[in-house]
Amino acid sequence: MTRLNSKTVGSDCVQFTLWGRFRITSPTGEDLTPRSAKAQGLAALIAQADHCERGRLWLQDKLWSDRAPEQSGASLRQALSELRRALGSHKDILVSDRLQVKFDQSRISLTPQTGDEFLEGIDVRDSEFNVWLSSNRSQPTPIPKTDEPTIRPLRKPLIRFLVRQGDDPMTNWISSSIADQTAALVRESSDTRVEVAAIAQFNQAANKDSDFFVEIDAHPFPPSSLGLRMSLTRGKTGDRIWEQSRRLNTIGLHFLEDPNLAQAVSNLTETIGQAVYNAARIDNGGEELPLEAILKKIFSMNSAEIQEADQLLISSIESRESATALAWRAQIRTIQFAERHIDDREGLTEEAHWLARRALEVDVFNISAKVAGANAALFLQGNVERAGELAASAVDLQPLNPFARWSLSSAALYAGDLDRAQENALIGSQMTRNSRRRFWWDLQKGATALLSGDLTKALGAFASAHEQHPNFRPPLRYLVALYASQGKLAEAMNAAEMLRKLEPDFSVDRLLRDKTYPASLLFRSENLDLSPLFDLT
Repeated sequence: MTRLNSKTVGSDCVQFTLWGRFRITSPTGEDLTPRSAKAQGLAALIAQADHCERGRLWLQDKLWSDRAPEQSGASLRQALSELRRALGSHKDILVSDRLQVKFDQSRISLTPQTGDEFLEGIDVRDSEFNVWLSSNRSQPTPIPKTDEPTIRPLRKPLIRFLVRQGDDPMTNWISSSIADQTAALVRESSDTRVEVAAIAQFNQAANKDSDFFVEIDAHPFPPSSLGLRMSLTRGKTGDRIWEQSRRLNTIGLHFLEDPNLAQAVSNLTETIGQAVYNAARIDNGGEELPLEAILKKIFSMNSAEIQEADQLLISSIESRESATALAWRAQIRTIQFAERHIDDREGLTEEAHWLARRALEVDVFNISAKVAGANAALFLQGNVERAGELAASAVDLQPLNPFARWSLSSAALYAGDLDRAQENALIGSQMTRNSRRRFWWDLQKGATALLSGDLTKALGAFASAHEQHPNFRPPLRYLVALYASQGKLAEAMNAAEMLRKLEPDFSVDRLLRDKTYPASLLFRSENLDLSPLFDLT
């Protein structure tokens, strides 16, 4: 539970009583409790939270879990209005924006726990609220409040990148550039502390305080190639976790775009992410989840897990103002639209725009922020030009970032630059060939193949994405159309039925006629015959 404010009635604080009958009392003792049970429940949910702050979507889920997002959003606004009216001249202690609702902690206090029941007699008719209520009643005593945040920030692991320097200046420059690019990618994708140094500067003392270290060793192979070895080692034990050797072409192709290098860096990044996740579960007792665990929830494509990931990203002071956390919250809004978890494009667009803009204000060079901003601009706002600018900037800063490549490919596709779209889709696909999130890039390969007219390749890519992640909805939408266009009506109907299980309101008629349905590329393909679909309506 949230920490207790030591101020008492008679000070300038509004008093909240959570133990026994719920009450809100002014500093002079006036009863400010709203009449309706939902408004009382709303006030209690916010007052009980760490830092007296809750997300709007979380509140909607706890009080109106049986309603559609638009209805629950309207109900929340009505309950907030009632609560403000009840607070009267103290209504300014309640602060809300597009994303959060909170009480001004400096102006409220909670009465200490008594022997009475938590929120005794409150009758909020919602199953999710009652689950939350039962959970809190099962705790015999609240956690005392202190002036420090109650959530212990996760200790970020330290990863050192060690670059072996030789006699060849060009080789040294290339290996240092690879280290810098990879370290930047790891820093964002694994939420770690990262340092880059020459191996000559590395000593036993540094080894002991490194959680992991990466060694990068490059040697020239005249006249036109370079040998590269990369390895990941656990700092405290010296155990080798991962190692790969690659040969890179240094003539005719920019070395940072070499497919062999891109794939090795992607493998290393994922291995570090998993190692950090495993270490955090042991070292932190599961109290806080590292970014890798949150990304697993996001890419589950499960509505409940994605909402949980959103809450985890704002669960501490540290992550609340992290550019990477803000960026992934913006990306969640785009996923919720594409997956049709929330049918509120206007609300999702507003939230995604605000989050991505705030992330770039925190760190203008944050790649996750640029990518999330580009995807939100493209898929929520339809601003192809802005999406292209942000995505191109992300690739310029981090050519080895597969999410940046995906974003640039998508922006180019909608801008009609098919060559650029295919080029970046191919590079991103090569980077993630061994990734457990490869389905994300197979979707993009399918999209570029669809618009290039290679329907067989498109069908294969969409089928691969579906096979890897059966609950991922976009590939099924395109498979329905592609199977039908090839006269495979049984396969098309099977894909439609699988999609209907994920989207109860899906229909082939909606796919064909609903302009807001997220499958617009079907109508951009000149070679795709959609007429057989009408036989399935």
